[in-house]
Amino acid sequence: MNNISTTKKPIGIIMHIGAGVCSELVEYQSLEPEKIVLIEADSKQSELLKRNSRSIKNIDVLACAIAGQKEQKTLHILSNKRDSSLLLPEALLDHYPSLVIAAKESVNTETLDNVLANYPLKNDQENILIIEVQGLEHEIINTTLVDSIQKFDTLIIRSPTEGLYKSENNDNESSLDVLKNIGFDFIDQKPEVLSTIFNKSYFQRNNAKIELVHCQRQLKNLTQERDAQRKLAADRQAKVDEVSQARDGQAKTVEEQKAQIQQLTTAKEQQEKLAMERQGQIKNLTQERDAQRRLAADRQAKVDEVSQA
Repeated sequence: MNNISTTKKPIGIIMHIGAGVCSELVEYQSLEPEKIVLIEADSKQSELLKRNSRSIKNIDVLACAIAGQKEQKTLHILSNKRDSSLLLPEALLDHYPSLVIAAKESVNTETLDNVLANYPLKNDQENILIIEVQGLEHEIINTTLVDSIQKFDTLIIRSPTEGLYKSENNDNESSLDVLKNIGFDFIDQKPEVLSTIFNKSYFQRNNAKIELVHCQRQLKNLTQERDAQRKLAADRQAKVDEVSQARDGQAKTVEEQKAQIQQLTTAKEQQEKLAMERQGQIKNLTQERDAQRRLAADRQAKVDEVSQA
């Protein structure tokens, strides 16, 4: 804890994820924080923590694991409990051949964001986060809201020097890069005295960088909103053009149909006129025929009259 760059602000919350039996507890208490939150997945160790801190009012012990999402997972309890993890040990066993999985325990996992919902971090206090999760530190940092992490002034992360555990994480970006990108300065890194394949890295919040990160994020969000609005406007214009084209097409169709109707009407009128003319011709012919019949009858009558005389 010597690398914690304490400010003149009082200590608010010290949160230790993967606290184990918390050999640092006396040191934490010496900083006189408002609250100490110890999180431990191993039920036996969390029970021991609760018993040892029962008389201390400002200590909360949470019996759960912290991971990327809320679920049930298996805790692999190693013969050296300090190296226990939700991840299976791999290269770790090459370094310590005598190390074995002594037990397995089904544990509930919580997200750091869910835990922090019960422990509001105050800006006028210095808040410290210690992460000792044996290979899961990158997952926790990546799945926790940036604003949540940025509320801590100091981060201390215990992490393996190489891939010691079986992990599904294929992200090439390290926790160091992630923290730098969200406004933390890398202060120091020290190998553990009793286990040199683990390092402890110390990070300090840089308020100027965080302000810059917030501005960059705001600029990015505004740019995305602007681009989304442009796309929406373009989509709407395309729909307007489509509707206009459809309307113009329909207007053209209506005009064509009107022209067809006019043509059919003209043709019908012409047919009606022709029919009337033919009807007149038929009437005239009928009258002429009837006149010829009468003339023929008159002539026949005269012939009959002459013949009788």
